[in-house]
Amino acid sequence: MVNDAQKKIYVWDGTVPILVNRSTMEETLDVEAKSHVEMFHHLFFSPWLTLMTSISNIPWKKPCT
Repeated sequence: MVNDAQKKIYVWDGTVPILVNRSTMEETLDVEAKSHVEMFHHLFFSPWLTLMTSISNIPWKKPCT
């Protein structure tokens, strides 16, 4: 009975407690890895693409020849 109780934890969603079952790292590794890759792309590629888009829209003068 105590062992079963230790497998359940409460997670707070704002002010609402939600009862969930604990999981092992092997069970969640795929989801966590995908989340980390998505966050990496969001943090590092989004600002770069925004900067490149801004620079490409600048009306550059052609050099005099």
